[in-house]
Amino acid sequence: MSQRPPIDLETHSGSTTVLIGGSASEPERLLLIARPENGVVRVREWTSADWSATPDERDAPVESLYEEIEYAAKSGRTITLDLATLRHFLGLR
Repeated sequence: MSQRPPIDLETHSGSTTVLIGGSASEPERLLLIARPENGVVRVREWTSADWSATPDERDAPVESLYEEIEYAAKSGRTITLDLATLRHFLGLR
C-alpha cells in the first residue's frame, strides 16, 4: 500500500478534511476542520447515514477534537490524515 504525501500546511487552504472509517455500530464520518483560532476550531460533519444531509456544525477545543480523532484511530478505525499532520494543522505540539 502506498502512502500519500503529507499535506503542505504552509500552502494548504484554511481547512482540512478527515474521513473516519465506520464501525459495526457507527457510520463513517467526514469532518471539515477550519484552522484554529484561539485554541478553537470550527467543525462541519457529515456521516454515511445521509451524506446529502446538512452537516452538523460545532466549535471544538483543538485538544478535544484531536483526542476524539486519536481515539477513533486507536479503536482501529481508518483515518485519512495521519495524526502527526493533524497535530501540526491544529497547532498542537
